[in-house]
Amino acid sequence: MMAKKAVRSTGRGSDQFVLRLPEGMRDQVAAAAEQTGMSMNAVIVKALALHLKIVGDDLSDQVSQLWTKVEALESAVADLREEMHPSFDPSD
Repeated sequence: MMAKKAVRSTGRGSDQFVLRLPEGMRDQVAAAAEQTGMSMNAVIVKALALHLKIVGDDLSDQVSQLWTKVEALESAVADLREEMHPSFDPSD
């Protein structure tokens, strides 16, 4: 079993990334930060984390749905083979 990594807060020693925002978005981030009592950085990090979770969850759901479809197709192919060749055994 793999140990979970400890979640660390951001600080001066954290990874940094220069971010270019569309006109007006900095003001929106500043307003959200003031309204929530968070720093602008914390607002951006929280928004990114939420987006990445949603994208990851959505991708997992899509993969699960694809596997369900693959299994249904495999079953349909097996049924068609049986109808066409009742004595057909694909393991032979």
